[in-house]
Amino acid sequence: MTEAAAFVGFVPDLMDRSKLSGVRFVARASALLEAPERAVVLDLGRAGAIDLIAELVASGRRVVGFVSHVDRVTVEAARAAGCESYPRSELFRRWPDIASG
Repeated sequence: MTEAAAFVGFVPDLMDRSKLSGVRFVARASALLEAPERAVVLDLGRAGAIDLIAELVASGRRVVGFVSHVDRVTVEAARAAGCESYPRSELFRRWPDIASG
């Protein structure tokens, strides 16, 4: 990635944040709607995250999300709403490729 903050993210956990380069983080999920970045990464396990996906996608943003690998219901709900959703460990392992794609 050539741009310093190609993604804006709602990822409250500091350990998770440390694994995502090129992301400017916000404190509230709703702040994603006002962010100038065209790509979003969010922790789908946080309250309100799933509810924002449709609006983010409708605004033309690329939405990438992650959640525990055992939470298949959330993964499928996010995908149905237009989110590229991944199990947490896969997203972190593949982040450089995902972020550049």
